[in-house]
Amino acid sequence: NHFYRWLQSTKSLLYEPALKRTIQVFMRKLLVQLLIELQRIGSTTIYGNLNKIILATKRWSLLDTRLYI
Repeated sequence: NHFYRWLQSTKSLLYEPALKRTIQVFMRKLLVQLLIELQRIGSTTIYGNLNKIILATKRWSLLDTRLYI
């Protein structure tokens, strides 16, 4: 998280718009792959973005859900 904030800061010495766009594309692709995998193992995605994913599972307890994921 800190690396990404540093990378997108225009004050950063490494700031490069093309690098920022490339990282964003890879992050979105990774998110899509993660959501597909979670769906494959039986969960339903309620909400998902690069900061938060909310899932619905058929588990009754929080412990069972954590073991499931």
